[in-house]
Amino acid sequence: MPSGYKRLVKKGDLFNNLEIIKEVRNKSGRSFLCKNIITKEESVKRLCHLVTGYSKGIVYKKEERPGYKHGMSKTRPWQIWMGIKARCLNKKEQAYKDYGGRGIKICDKWMNFKNFWDDMNKDYNDEMTIDRIDVNGDYCKENCRWATKQEQRFNKRNTKWVTYKGKKVNLMTLSKETGINNKLLYQRIFTYGWSIEKATSLKKHSRIKRGFK
Repeated sequence: MPSGYKRLVKKGDLFNNLEIIKEVRNKSGRSFLCKNIITKEESVKRLCHLVTGYSKGIVYKKEERPGYKHGMSKTRPWQIWMGIKARCLNKKEQAYKDYGGRGIKICDKWMNFKNFWDDMNKDYNDEMTIDRIDVNGDYCKENCRWATKQEQRFNKRNTKWVTYKGKKVNLMTLSKETGINNKLLYQRIFTYGWSIEKATSLKKHSRIKRGFK
């Protein structure tokens, strides 16, 4: 019996950059019509090539193949990576509308779990989740970090950003650096229109007289 004969493959499954459309007849072995999620090109690929990563004539190193046993399947980092792909690529995913649906992509390099983990394992711990620095940017090494749930709550599309000492920071980061409560900073900067310099120079318990700028 051919290798992979009983393997369950369904429409929408991903093999590297190739999305399954349907199974097709092929004398050379079990094959599928696929669409490249990046180039949008359609082509017929044998299942054995999809599994081992030899599709489109590309020969991967053993550890780079999509089917490579890295020993991290079903671990938390693996599930986070799978979640990223689902949000960006799977139109049936509930969160797709807020990610792939508005143009957020996962970079080509990160389509391979090993590459993702090589880039992101340094600062990882189980208390943190993946966070995009620019919430309108893609999932890639340059735009991602590990953050606490609290940090993520302050990094949304409606997050207020300011320039402090030449850097673009959100209010929570500014609060940490200055020791001033973030709600007080919001009031000073966005309600009363204080400059960043003035808002961060006064003592954190200084009272604000209503209407004073």
